[in-house]
Amino acid sequence: ETKKDEQKVEKENINEVNREKNNFLIKLSNDLKSPVQSIVGFSQAMLTGMGDNLNEKQEKYMQIINNNSNEVLLFLSKLIELSQAESNLIDYDFKICDVTSIMKTVVGEYSPKLENKGMRLFVDTTELIKINCYTDKNILKSIISSLLDNAMLSSNSGTVTIKLSNPENANVSDKVEILANSEK
Repeated sequence: ETKKDEQKVEKENINEVNREKNNFLIKLSNDLKSPVQSIVGFSQAMLTGMGDNLNEKQEKYMQIINNNSNEVLLFLSKLIELSQAESNLIDYDFKICDVTSIMKTVVGEYSPKLENKGMRLFVDTTELIKINCYTDKNILKSIISSLLDNAMLSSNSGTVTIKLSNPENANVSDKVEILANSEK
């Protein structure tokens, strides 16, 4: 009995330490986001001609600053999401949602980003028009966005292919696929 009580107390202590760690990471990430967003904004302003025109070398360095600070912002956002999920700070809103519609929304947001990076996006939904599932729409959007972000970070050119197929066909291979193929 005492052993079980000790284990229970130890588990509660570990959970509390994890909550405190995640809350610290959330606060730290939020505190870092503002200055990084300023760097993104000012570097973008410089690239679009605010102030003096940049020479070729300055423009190259400003583009590097802008790209790297955008990647830091993305990392901080993902760190906040992960910390919130681990701390059970996310309020889930499960509903019946149309996966195809959610995919098309996210793809619409990412198409210009991929094109600006010199990448192509191919979406194959030929096997289904609409598929409903019970999920949290925002979490699903976040998962798809994370996969596309990873595809963008892992390559500077190539094709990202998204394929949706119907799981009701009872084929193990039916799934959502997101593939990034680099062209070197």
